[in-house]
Amino acid sequence: MYGRTRTSTGVGATIAGGNDNGFGVSLGAGLSWDLTPQVSAVLAWDRYDFRFRSGRDAVHTASVGLMYCY
Repeated sequence: MYGRTRTSTGVGATIAGGNDNGFGVSLGAGLSWDLTPQVSAVLAWDRYDFRFRSGRDAVHTASVGLMYCY
């Protein structure tokens, strides 16, 4: 995955501000439940390894969804 980050900081902040970019690792997992032939529930988790000005840091996301096929 290729990512671009932009960090803004205030006066007296303890982290470095600025822009960075580069390639990193992305992984994820998900589950899907078929409730009916047309409706499914989805649960997913993803992890992204972004480069920030102060170093690399992992960003985790989780999502829940409902899909309808017509």
